[in-house]
Amino acid sequence: MSGRRLIALALIAAAAAPIARAGPALAPIVVRTPAPGATVASPVRVSGTANVFEATFQLEVRAGGRLVSKRTIHATSGTGTRGTWAVTVRLPHGNVTLVLYEASAKDGSHIHVVRVPLHVR
Repeated sequence: MSGRRLIALALIAAAAAPIARAGPALAPIVVRTPAPGATVASPVRVSGTANVFEATFQLEVRAGGRLVSKRTIHATSGTGTRGTWAVTVRLPHGNVTLVLYEASAKDGSHIHVVRVPLHVR
């Protein structure tokens, strides 16, 4: 085989190969709004994306180290497909932390924990 033919075959093979695109991997639970440290009014719209088991995870509101409220959130898809989610949450005045996590299917422990500190006016 000639050198030109080998180069042509190599170029064709390279063009047919899948392209791996590098980029930052998203965490299983991502909060888009509100931003950490934001000052917000209650109620506040909390939204983001998630790729978690059965598209289900938890949102806790904590103030002064105490649990104020807890709710289950369902994303539009999960278990291998990233889905969107949004909820409206009532918050007490002052400093609060939103704690979002997936409950482990294995033992119920909190995994993929995300904390969003906020100030509520």
